[in-house]
Amino acid sequence: MAISTAQHDNQLPARLRAHGRLTPPKSGDVLVTASVGPSGEAITLWADPAAQRSLLKPSRLDESCANQPVSARVVIQSSSTTTVTALADLDLPFCQVQPLPGGQILVVATRGGTAVIYDADGVPLRRGSVSDGIEHVLTTPAGRVWIGYFDEGVYGNDPVGHHGIVRYAADLEPDWMYPYDTGFGPVDDCYTLNVEGETAWSCYYSGFRSYGCPTGR
Repeated sequence: MAISTAQHDNQLPARLRAHGRLTPPKSGDVLVTASVGPSGEAITLWADPAAQRSLLKPSRLDESCANQPVSARVVIQSSSTTTVTALADLDLPFCQVQPLPGGQILVVATRGGTAVIYDADGVPLRRGSVSDGIEHVLTTPAGRVWIGYFDEGVYGNDPVGHHGIVRYAADLEPDWMYPYDTGFGPVDDCYTLNVEGETAWSCYYSGFRSYGCPTGR
């Protein structure tokens, strides 16, 4: 695969290489969402075209998956393995997916904030709320969940999302929230969020500063 790079002024060109291809687990499936897990694995959500449209409809609409649950498939690809997990009756619109220890899967509705943890066979184990207005969802090797919120979540009258960056434990309860009394300024909108090990890094508005959030140890 040939990948072109560009060089501007004194910047060095980026050297890119292909790690793999995202392929549908079932004939006719289309991609709904894709992300990267804590070990660098690709995690993707697939569904047939009708289900994909339903997964991308607001819950206020009758045709949304929130009102008419659909089936979908989660694929986790590492350098050596690929697993496919079927999810029945998925009712989380505009969702993001992340892997958890023991083959479990986290699915989060970015609008509404409902989160569901599934086991390796696609059976729902736990359901909870992680607040509305979600921009980023990332998990750690230990199974903690870091969530960054955009401005509607921060200023949507939710006492948890108002912190802008929140870490949740395995029971989907917050166990760390970005504090208001720091010298770094408030999180008005979490533009970027990344996780390395158990530590999260974010670049947020206001100020566009980049900071590491503590591990909680």
